[in-house]
This record gives sequence, C-alpha cells and structure tokens, in this order.
Amino acid sequence: MTEAKIKEIVDEINAAFSRNDTEGFLEHCTETIKWNMVGHKTTSGKDSIRAFMEEMKSPEAPVFSVDKMIVTSSSAVCCGDMTMKDTEGAEASYSYCDIYEFTGDKVSEMLSYVIKHQDAGTSEAVAA
Repeated sequence: MTEAKIKEIVDEINAAFSRNDTEGFLEHCTETIKWNMVGHKTTSGKDSIRAFMEEMKSPEAPVFSVDKMIVTSSSAVCCGDMTMKDTEGAEASYSYCDIYEFTGDKVSEMLSYVIKHQDAGTSEAVAA
C-alpha cells in the first residue's frame, strides 16, 4: 500500500477518535486486530475492542493534536497531545504515541503509549 493511502487511513482513524466514533475506527481494522495499550491491557478482535472503547468512552470526545506522523508502506506512527474529560467531567491532559501495523489496507496491530500530564506543583519524578 502507498504511504499516502496509509496516511489517509490514519487521518480518518484520528477523525473517528475525535468524534468518539468507535465504528469509524473499527471499519479500518482487521477482524483480528490486536491493540496493546502499554501498561494497561491488550485487547484482540473487533468485538472486544468495541467493548473496551465503550468502557473508556468519555462523555465528550477528546480534543487532540497530531504533532508528528511517520509513515512507511506497512505502518504509521502518530504522536501528539490530547485532553479528555472523565465521567465526572474532570479534564486531564495526555501525550500519546500510536503505532499502527497494516495488513493490506486494514490496521492489524496497534500499540499505544499514553502518558498523563502531571498537575502543576506535583513533585513526583517522571521516567525520562
């Protein structure tokens, strides 16, 4: 697949995430997709990912930026920042990095690193 086509698909996936559109994301995935949320859980298969995304869905769609995207003929890396609200409406900021592996024109594996920003005044150490 061309790098331009992969970029287009990742852009469509990001647009789906920004609308809280689970099905819009899943239409770009294989039936057996594996999604590893590093440090949290690994989920496999569209039905399991659909249920997982419903669990973590916030009342409002996340607001995020794509600061960098690197694309090859079979993968893409997308990094940026996002802000999400929890079920009580509290807002939190995160940085993310998603790594997409493609089989044909569908995402077959996704590896996500999501790091919550510390509140101002927090003195806990962060791994570098």
